[in-house]
Amino acid sequence: MSFIKAKAKLISANQVVLDSLLVAWAGADAVAKQAAANLQNEHGSEIDKLESYLVELANRAPQWSVPILEKEFKQAGEAFSLEGHEATPCKGAIFGRAMLLENYARYVFWELEKLGLADTLEVICTTLRKLDGVDEAAAPPYLKGYFQAIRKTPLGRGAVFATFAKPVKPDQRPWRAPIPNADAIRSSIALGEDDEGKDYILFAYRLPPGVSPRVPTTASPGWFYQQWFRPNGDAATDFHGWTEPLKAGFDRLPEVVHKEISGTKVVFPIHIATA
Repeated sequence: MSFIKAKAKLISANQVVLDSLLVAWAGADAVAKQAAANLQNEHGSEIDKLESYLVELANRAPQWSVPILEKEFKQAGEAFSLEGHEATPCKGAIFGRAMLLENYARYVFWELEKLGLADTLEVICTTLRKLDGVDEAAAPPYLKGYFQAIRKTPLGRGAVFATFAKPVKPDQRPWRAPIPNADAIRSSIALGEDDEGKDYILFAYRLPPGVSPRVPTTASPGWFYQQWFRPNGDAATDFHGWTEPLKAGFDRLPEVVHKEISGTKVVFPIHIATA
């Protein structure tokens, strides 16, 4: 269902509030303008979910200031972040997740500490680079603890975005040789919040039982990431979203969203996309 059809099903009072909200967003900052555009281009929610999301936005709108507060928008969309179509055709894919190496070092730090590996963040980054392309069975003993810590560390938080290779094949990894550099990763996956010139750690993983990939909707990325999110107008037939590359010359990538998981399903080796 499109935004227009979903809005038409609302009571007239909510339609008026929603229209006023969109006008206010369009006159605010760049994030607000993109949020308004994303919502009006939405096709990715299931029939009843998009209507319910619009009702939530309309009911909360009187509480919001302009520009809208990030916290308020996140709360409005929190219940709907994983309510897009189930991305059934790619359920068996090996998914890909990219994170800034320095950020991931902070996440894995705590699990390493529990294992008695009191490495500094600088040492963690250096050691993670040594895992690039290394199979666990062939890893030297001093790296073994890192494999354990990775399995215990969350692969993102909240609604987690991931890419995958099309067409889906059981053993097809999302990162194909030659491994892309950091600039290609940042642009193709639309990681616009990240500063340029920094390394990424690339994970390949399968989803655990009971966790389904979903089509990303406008509710999925929260507020700040609206700048780089674009709804897929063909989501009902594609059953996934598409990234919006930050630069010309880079291909868009299919993307899904799923709930937060640990690294237990990581398919080693990991790779480092260097700047």
